[in-house]
This record gives sequence, structure tokens and C-alpha cells, in this order.
Amino acid sequence: MAAEDDQEGLLGLCRKHGLWLLADEVYERICYAGSAAPTILRRCGPEDAVIVVNSFSKSYCMTGWRLGWLVSREDLARKAGHLNEFIVSHAPSMAQRAGERRCGRGRAKSTPWWSG
Repeated sequence: MAAEDDQEGLLGLCRKHGLWLLADEVYERICYAGSAAPTILRRCGPEDAVIVVNSFSKSYCMTGWRLGWLVSREDLARKAGHLNEFIVSHAPSMAQRAGERRCGRGRAKSTPWWSG
């Protein structure tokens, strides 16, 4: 997990040198105490070359379903979509429906995993 100060530093470095920042936030909502991990999305602007990847596997107990998403600028997301088209056929419709249903419940305030 990158602390907020570290995220600011990484984002500044990427802005200075025109680099893309790929943030793997798959474990974002898993916390054993305190609040969830900070997301880079709270620090970047619409012009930043940031790609955040996430998954239903860990946070939503869908391990092995191979279903996830990314958040990015439209131009970067389109490029990622083209790349994905030739690497992965698609997620099974059952997994897509389960993920869709889970998203429909919204993102409640993060709580420790054991608190029910």
C-alpha cells in the first residue's frame, strides 16, 4: 500500500516525465484495522495518465471468477480495451452478472473484514 505522501510523489514524478502510472488497487478494500487504503484517484486529475485496476476477486469474495475493471482517461482506457481484446476473450456472463449485481449495492464505508 502506498501512503498518500508516496502517491503524491509518484504522481508528481509521472507528471514531470510524461509517464503512465499503473495502480493495482485490488486489495484496496481489505483492511484489518482502521480505514481502507487510499486510492490514487483522489489525487489525480482528468489530464493525468493514470490507470487504476481493480477486481471483484478479493473484496467481493469472487476469487477465481477473473472479473475486474479499470479506471482511466478515455484515451488510455480505449487503448487498454484494444489490448485486452486480443489477450482475453471475455469474462463468463455468469461472472459479469454477479459483478453487476454487486456494483448495484454501492460501495459502503470500508470496515474491517471480520466485522461482518
